[in-house]
Amino acid sequence: MKRKINTDYKDKIEVVDIGNDKLKRLLGKGKLGDGEIDAYTEFLRRRDETREKTSQFYNVGFVKLDVNKGPQLKETRQLKKNKRIFDMKYLFIPINVGSHYTCVVVYMEDKRICYYDSYKSTKTRLGVNAGKEKRMSILTIVLEYLKTKYSEIKGVALPGEWKLEPTCLEIQQANTKDCGVFVCMYMDFIHDGCEVNFDPDEFTSEDMRKWMTMMLLIQTHKKNMKEPDDSKGDECIVIDSMTFSAKAKKIIMKSKWNESFQIGVECEFNRKACIECDEGCKGGDKCKNRNIQKSGYKKVKVRDTNGKGEGLFADEDIKKGEYIIEYVGQIKYSHNGSDYNMKYYDIDLLIDGKGKKGNASKFINHSCNPNCILEQWCVKGMPHMCFFACKGIKIGTELTFNYNWELVAEDEEDFKSRANICRCGTKKKEHYMERMVLARKRSKK
Repeated sequence: MKRKINTDYKDKIEVVDIGNDKLKRLLGKGKLGDGEIDAYTEFLRRRDETREKTSQFYNVGFVKLDVNKGPQLKETRQLKKNKRIFDMKYLFIPINVGSHYTCVVVYMEDKRICYYDSYKSTKTRLGVNAGKEKRMSILTIVLEYLKTKYSEIKGVALPGEWKLEPTCLEIQQANTKDCGVFVCMYMDFIHDGCEVNFDPDEFTSEDMRKWMTMMLLIQTHKKNMKEPDDSKGDECIVIDSMTFSAKAKKIIMKSKWNESFQIGVECEFNRKACIECDEGCKGGDKCKNRNIQKSGYKKVKVRDTNGKGEGLFADEDIKKGEYIIEYVGQIKYSHNGSDYNMKYYDIDLLIDGKGKKGNASKFINHSCNPNCILEQWCVKGMPHMCFFACKGIKIGTELTFNYNWELVAEDEEDFKSRANICRCGTKKKEHYMERMVLARKRSKK
């Protein structure tokens, strides 16, 4: 796929006051260092989180060249814990080979390991093609790394024939200082599924540096930007998906819930088990059981309910069984008294949807005759609390579900004194949002 370079930013970028030393060095004319390349790799890593099939990005220090021992790998603790490396689309490995930067890209689906060098290939403007033996040694150790990882994770040998490609035929740098810039551009274009097709006379190294600087500025802006207030009425809400810390993932892996499911290749089997398919299902690219992964949520609005405070309303017609929205927020390890806590089934974790990490789903009100149902789905091994339509819902209709709260009480009088009166309006007789559980029955359990 061809990629058109947008250079409309040229005049704008020069008036931005860049305080970060890495960004200043990017705009200069000197050679980039490990820090600048790792910073851009981090930008690509964050961009990658939005993709359906993700990639693995390594820092420059992953491959070290030893004069006596040859190339050596230095795997971090986080990389050692990664069990999904063979579910990735690409592996990107930038390398410092002394006074020069290159990179290795592993095409996982094609079983190819390619070496990208903007200064030493048959297509270079300087007409040299040196160091093939060194390049092959780097590719070989990367292949050995894949074999070792596959054996550790799967318990068997790495399948298939893997092709090592040591000669880079992509566009080359015109000087001795832009190797780091070209490495970043190689990774950027390949990650975007595009040919490295730019003309260095039209898209110069100066343009590349400005492009990289602008991308990092956008990343910094998004990081520091205030989140929109999703409590205001008649606004369409941007929905995010849950993220889990290393501590939370560890608790999930040891939970009863984690032992209760097994993903299969049949889409219908997975769907009935509340498991979203992965790339190995029979549905392939046409699989319809990946709505949560693809953020296939419905259009919703927050507005006043005339008596129950704010509520969440459908902003489009929704069919029975369709996925609506995910309940997201801050992971909590114990109840903090928030009215927006949502507990996972069979996992000692809670979601607090009240803070900045919450979304519009926290405004869904209770009803004794709801039009939504809450289900806990497994998506790529992680639990996600999601709302689905349990009946057809017309545009403008308030979304509701049964909170199904328990209230432990000594007797009915105690229960009524502490329970919340339901205002859903579906029953004529006074009733409550909670259901009573007698203390003596709870103690017997």
